[in-house]
Amino acid sequence: MDLSTYASELNKSAHKYKKQLMKLPSVGIEEAVKYMTPFPGVTYKQTVGEIFADAELRPYDGNNNAAETSEIKDRTLETFLGSCVELFDPNQLRQTLYATLQAHSDTIKDAEIKRAMLFAVMDSVLAKLNGNLWSATRNDSGTTTSELFNGFDTITGTEKGAGNIAAQKDNYLSLDAAIDSNNAYDQLKEIYRKASDELKAQRSFMFVPFGVSEAYDDDYLTTVGSVPYNNKFEKRFVEGSNGRCEIVPLVGKASSNYIHVTTKQNLMYGYGAGVQNENIEIRRGDNAFKLQLILAMFFGVQFATLNKKRLFVAEMVSST
Repeated sequence: MDLSTYASELNKSAHKYKKQLMKLPSVGIEEAVKYMTPFPGVTYKQTVGEIFADAELRPYDGNNNAAETSEIKDRTLETFLGSCVELFDPNQLRQTLYATLQAHSDTIKDAEIKRAMLFAVMDSVLAKLNGNLWSATRNDSGTTTSELFNGFDTITGTEKGAGNIAAQKDNYLSLDAAIDSNNAYDQLKEIYRKASDELKAQRSFMFVPFGVSEAYDDDYLTTVGSVPYNNKFEKRFVEGSNGRCEIVPLVGKASSNYIHVTTKQNLMYGYGAGVQNENIEIRRGDNAFKLQLILAMFFGVQFATLNKKRLFVAEMVSST
């Protein structure tokens, strides 16, 4: 099949599978987003309000003792429209995918190959999103995924600077020593114990770099050794959390200065899911042997609330 035919056929498939391809952020970066809450169809900004109330039942005294104790605090989930032009060799990709699919089936339809090719060329796009979920910093003049949106760590730094994440708010702790294989067990326990009782009563996740998770594993074995419940928890949960707080190491946390303890509902990610301004197209480019994937897609993340009942942040000390 010549390049012009490839371009035409794949472009038809791109239009056919547009909605599925634009939903890929909800499945393609599954390492992280399975711990988060999706907001499909968000273009640019969507405000999420949280109602905080301090109402209570008082002893009856026959008087009108009404008190206004409720307030609404808004959080804005902002998505940004990103674009991508990716070159790929259709012949090489087709051969690779054909061999892979053939191993699982004796009959392979051409439509299956075309669909597999489209999803395969999206892999690098999704991998970059996954790697920047925490560290990305929006730059209107940027040229990389790391400059497309504001990641969770970037938002954390901004809110910390504004005083919204602070020890006085009971949602922040500054560690006094770097985490290593000699102290990780105690350090992660301390972080969890500093969190609010309301957060500790929920199913939560502690997001850490892989190095911190590995240090915890090593220190756990040294500190606790072999105990009956060790097999049950498999060192995936913070000791003393009764299996409520799972330690989650993520690729995107590699250079992070923060450890976040929060719930799935509190981590929001927005994407367009095929709205009008999103598009995917395959066409011939300047390279005589390759095709271009042209993509426009919305993406962004945000905390639903910074309240101590849903979020606790620990700032780590650099090991260098």
